[in-house]
Amino acid sequence: MDVLALIASCSLYGDTDFVHAIIRVHSRGLPNFVADTSGRHMPTYALSQSAGKAALATLTTSAARPVIGLLSVPSIWATTVGEAPESLFDGCLNIRIGSAQLAHFARACKDESPASAAEDLRPCIAGLYGEAIGLPELPEAVAASLRYWRAVKVARRTAKTASDSEDAADLFLELSDVAVGE
Repeated sequence: MDVLALIASCSLYGDTDFVHAIIRVHSRGLPNFVADTSGRHMPTYALSQSAGKAALATLTTSAARPVIGLLSVPSIWATTVGEAPESLFDGCLNIRIGSAQLAHFARACKDESPASAAEDLRPCIAGLYGEAIGLPELPEAVAASLRYWRAVKVARRTAKTASDSEDAADLFLELSDVAVGE
């Protein structure tokens, strides 16, 4: 499954790097991911849909609060839009529901800071999403993921064009800026 292609075709929120960072941080890109926000059960990084559904069934019978799939969508969000929690194992539906909530949170954050650029709203949006899925450390983890992948992109781009020691020094300085979050 190509997660980036799913995000591009299914996301209702335009910041694809941000959506991808949330996916990398919590579900690690596994569409059959299941976790319990109550903290009573360990996350299940299921490799098959049947294993994911079995983990979800266990959580459902134990009064847990499951989050499911790529964007760790709470099962209650699925039922709110008329879907069964098991349908969240479908990557596209999971991204549609989760990214719709991200768009809702973006509007709420924009109301608080109307002059802010989209990237400046990321900590607020990640904070609201993290609260909703029981992962309060999500803003810091997403920010670190975004910095890391930005550094990777810079390194790839520069490795293709760096031809002398001066170019290598420029790359080092650019990566240093990325590492400190600039």
